[in-house]
Amino acid sequence: MNWKYKIIELPKIPYKLGLGRILGKKMLLLITEGRKSKKLRVTLLQYVIHKKCYFIGSMRGVYADWYKNVEKNNRVLIQMGHKIIKGTAYPISSPTKALDFMKLRLSKHPVMIRLILYLDGVKNVNNDKEMYKYAQKISFIKIEPLNIKT
Repeated sequence: MNWKYKIIELPKIPYKLGLGRILGKKMLLLITEGRKSKKLRVTLLQYVIHKKCYFIGSMRGVYADWYKNVEKNNRVLIQMGHKIIKGTAYPISSPTKALDFMKLRLSKHPVMIRLILYLDGVKNVNNDKEMYKYAQKISFIKIEPLNIKT
């Protein structure tokens, strides 16, 4: 397992300890059905809310397990703190839309997203060619909420 992915696993600890509200403003738990096992799979991910929908990016593009699970079954649950939301997820892998998504993420979380991009080799977030090249390898999902449980 790559060291970047090990670091990403660390924030799951507060959720496991019942302290999800600490991360709930920037991170959520995406709960999907395993495409082969049919078991529930939980992944901690950074998100952005835009026009009442949740947007989640995949650093591994269409190859991330959670992304493949969504492609197979787009009914998902998301948990932020103590709030659980049922939703329908729509995979999006267009580089142009991914670039728009990255710009949205940069506007909402500039420090964190610049760091992520830097670790992934993007040196200048203001260079559209460099950002578009990066956008070609990422994918994201749009989740439309169905209801809210508290």
